[in-house]
Amino acid sequence: MAAGLARTFQNIKLFTRLTVRQNIEVALTSGRRDRPKQTEAISVDDLLGWFNLDQIADWKAAALSYGNQRRLEIARALALGPALLMLDEPAAGMNAAETTVLGSAIKGIRDRFGCGVIVIDHDLRFIMTLCQRIYVLDAGEIVATGTPAEIRKHPRVIEVYIGHTRSTQ
Repeated sequence: MAAGLARTFQNIKLFTRLTVRQNIEVALTSGRRDRPKQTEAISVDDLLGWFNLDQIADWKAAALSYGNQRRLEIARALALGPALLMLDEPAAGMNAAETTVLGSAIKGIRDRFGCGVIVIDHDLRFIMTLCQRIYVLDAGEIVATGTPAEIRKHPRVIEVYIGHTRSTQ
C-alpha cells in the first residue's frame, strides 16, 4: 500500500473468522499514516453501504455467499485508501445478477472514493459495460486499446477472442 496500490485476488482472500465489519476495520486502521487526504473520511459504514453489506455486517466472512465475499474483498481493499485499485477477475464465479450488482458498485468507485480502477478480466461482456478505456492482451502483448465501441470492432480482438470466420462455399 505504500505505493498507493491496493488489489483483490482472483481467489478470494478474506479473514474468514472475522465479521464483515471487522474485515473492513482491519484494513481501515492499517497504514493510516499513508492514507491520502481524500480518503480520510471513509468509514466502515460508508463501505458497508456502498457494497450492500450493511445488513450482514455482523456475519462471519466464512458464512457469506460468493458474491458477498467478492464485494467484501473489494470494500476491504478500498478501506486502505489506494490511489489505484486493481481488481483481478472480480466477477469470476458470479451469476448474472451478482455481476450486475458488482458492476454498478465498481463503476462509481473513482468518483466516490477518489481512486483509479484497473480491472483484469476475461469476460469481455462485463468489461465492455464497465470500462471507459480497454487494453486487450494476447499472450502478454497489447493487441488493441480503445473505447468499448472501438474494441468491439477491432479486427485483432475479433481474431483473438472469437477466432477467424471462414466462409463456407
